[in-house]
Amino acid sequence: MACNCNEQGKVINIGMGCCVPVVANADAYYTKSEIDEKLDDIVISGGGITSGEVQSMIDESISGYVTTSELTQYIQNLQDQITQLQIEVSGCCGGGSGETQTRWITMTGDNDYSCSGTTKYTKEKEQTSTDGVNWVDTGNYRQGSTVIEENSADCGYVEQYKFKGNLLDMTIIEIPCTSGNTELTKSETLYNNYISADIGYCVTSIGDALSGNTALTSVTMLDSVTSIGSSAFRNCSSLPSIEIPSGVTSIGDFAFINCRSLSSITIPDSVTNIGVNVFTNCTSLTSCTIGSGVTSIGNAAFSDCSNLRSIIIPSGVTSIGERAFNGHNSFERTIMCLATTPPTLGVNAFLDYYGATSKIYVPSQSYEAYKTANEWKFYYEVGWLLPL
Repeated sequence: MACNCNEQGKVINIGMGCCVPVVANADAYYTKSEIDEKLDDIVISGGGITSGEVQSMIDESISGYVTTSELTQYIQNLQDQITQLQIEVSGCCGGGSGETQTRWITMTGDNDYSCSGTTKYTKEKEQTSTDGVNWVDTGNYRQGSTVIEENSADCGYVEQYKFKGNLLDMTIIEIPCTSGNTELTKSETLYNNYISADIGYCVTSIGDALSGNTALTSVTMLDSVTSIGSSAFRNCSSLPSIEIPSGVTSIGDFAFINCRSLSSITIPDSVTNIGVNVFTNCTSLTSCTIGSGVTSIGNAAFSDCSNLRSIIIPSGVTSIGERAFNGHNSFERTIMCLATTPPTLGVNAFLDYYGATSKIYVPSQSYEAYKTANEWKFYYEVGWLLPL
């Protein structure tokens, strides 16, 4: 007998983890009323036979004690049924039949789920065994029947809000999406005491929405954001880090000015323009990656980033504004400008007010061009300009 717990005529015994046969063809056996009726007939025909004597006949009939042919048949039917059940149970529950058994187990790991649309369901795996004790995964899986979560983010559901923020007193401010309104501004977020903020899927442009939130420590944005506007995070002095979405193409003036706790920043390759004073006075900034798509860096963009010791300016940059990387530094900095054509350079772009020196490396094949280019020649004359 092949033991398949989904086979017709079987039910799952959860406690034993195996199949338990259901008695089939019940009409082949006597019902209780039929048995009682036949026993009554026997008692009547036997002239007062007692119940004890009936029991004795049942116990001894298999060994050859026969009273009537009908009673013998009844007992034999019972015995056949018991024997068949023993065979069935032995095959399904580890009795050593050697036949393959199959079961499905609900998985419970964090990543063990299946999706139907945006609804998250349990996940089941198939196992087989030949002894009912040792089970082996087959590598087959199926969707379970239990719903874990409707509208699950794991299954592609995006919550329908424009902005959600927690205030210092743990009040939650939530702003719904409205048709056609894709810019998030201060007139919507209102408060200056957010500690965390999530910017929703319908926002493409961030205005001055969170400026002045000195307690803000966490911000999340989706890739739907393409523009970080002027003063977007101005004076968010407690913000330690922020991930700029890969779809952002421009960062506006003063966007992160005075974010003194910001320790590192990666400007994605999609950004083409870094505005004026964007990262001015980010005094904890020690690491900055400027994406390869940047072509212009505004005036004072990284001014007074007094812990930024290493800067790589991508090859596509064509203009660097006044005081773009100057500051109050007491250590030597290393600056590499990879552009083969000297970018237009503003006054005092790399000057340190404390008199610290910088080593400014440029492509060796373009070194002669840099030596004579406007403003670049100043750094050559003071001995800062060096070939790569």
